[in-house]
Amino acid sequence: MTMVYNELMKSFAAKCGLSNLIIDGDIAAIKIDGITMGFLNDAATDTLTIVADLGQRAINSDGAFGSMMLKAHYLFQSTKGATIYQHPDNGAFGLQQRYRLIDLDGDTLYSEVEKLANLADDWKAILDGCEHAEAEAAKRKSEEPASASLSMAGGGFMRV
Repeated sequence: MTMVYNELMKSFAAKCGLSNLIIDGDIAAIKIDGITMGFLNDAATDTLTIVADLGQRAINSDGAFGSMMLKAHYLFQSTKGATIYQHPDNGAFGLQQRYRLIDLDGDTLYSEVEKLANLADDWKAILDGCEHAEAEAAKRKSEEPASASLSMAGGGFMRV
């Protein structure tokens, strides 16, 4: 099915007006509005995975954001069928969606990439907000007066 993938990507490139989309084996990439979109052909399953790179963030996905990510996946309410993830090795965030190659042509792929790029813009804004909120919370915590954390055990209270 590599030929199907190559023909699909050529058709997609023509639809986008790209004269020289570089396909490296089963991988291709383009940048749309500052977001890198990767195309990964899986010949073993005849599927195409499209990945939108949302970048590395100073966000702890183990906390409130991780909970929000899980809720977003419930019935795909906030992900519209895509999966938002945090890469386990480098901490980068992204969105990805998988398609059967047989269901795609140049026009359909163009439409799906457009939808995923718009969704990536939305999630990039959410990540920006979460990153800002976590930074503000850390700043407030570091600025708390030291006396607020002092223990009263063994304190020198005087009785009058």
